[in-house]
Amino acid sequence: MNITTASIHVTAPKTVVVNFLSDLKTLPAWATECCQSIENTTEGWVVQTANGALMVDVDAHAATGVIDMKVGPTADEMGGFPIRVIGMPDGSTLVSFCFIQAPDVSDEVYAIQYQSLLIELRGLAERFEGTVHAPLSAFNAVEAMLV
Repeated sequence: MNITTASIHVTAPKTVVVNFLSDLKTLPAWATECCQSIENTTEGWVVQTANGALMVDVDAHAATGVIDMKVGPTADEMGGFPIRVIGMPDGSTLVSFCFIQAPDVSDEVYAIQYQSLLIELRGLAERFEGTVHAPLSAFNAVEAMLV
């Protein structure tokens, strides 16, 4: 199992970032690589991807900056996507995304999905006037998986 953490540092205040990321209706605006649309159905939130429909849910706590997203084919098969939003002393915000490889996902697919996540993080950084920070070792690990 691979676990990779990437972060963005943005000028927007923590409350703005937490509210945006925890609102599932905004998912198509920032998760552009995987989310084509989202709908709130009687069974829960359903996101349409290039590979079909997935259930998605979020448990967010604005005061602590904890956003736990869950995504999967069914409500019983959701995997975690933890996000942490931290207000900095200067009023800016650090946002960390923990990308966890699902048991049924190959290393090659995980590497491709991670690259898509980085594209989405660049979009978020642009939206909130910031920069992406991903450790060089994460990029090397992804490149090694593709070779």
